[in-house]
Amino acid sequence: MAHCASKTPTACAEALVDIALEVVTRGETAWSDIAEIVSTTLDVERERLARSARHAALGARTRLTVERHRLSTTTSRLNRSLETTMKSEKQSLDLFAARLSAVDPVRTLARGWSITRTDRGTVVRRSADVSPGDTLVTTVSDGTITSTATATATD
Repeated sequence: MAHCASKTPTACAEALVDIALEVVTRGETAWSDIAEIVSTTLDVERERLARSARHAALGARTRLTVERHRLSTTTSRLNRSLETTMKSEKQSLDLFAARLSAVDPVRTLARGWSITRTDRGTVVRRSADVSPGDTLVTTVSDGTITSTATATATD
């Protein structure tokens, strides 16, 4: 009030009331401006949050699509690899079965070979395994032959 002069106390009071009303009006205007700024900021941030949520959802859906495709591709590759491995292992087993069949004693006997054992059941591999008088059991394709060794000789 230093810059203002009033002649009467009533005039001074009126000036003070005017100043107080102006302060109240400015305060109300400031609060109204603050409320409007806050409301606008909230609207902007809500929209930004909604955009971010849409972007995140789209990103998640896109990532899921990519990963589903990747899983499908990997599954297909694994299936092809499994089929290839199974074929290869079947061929290996077939080859092993053929080799095993080639050395099968029954097939060997069918080709004209025989297996001779002593009466104790040990296989005779050399003439030194047998002594004259030993009983021998020879297995052929259709049965066994029992014989007695009369002599042995080495080549």
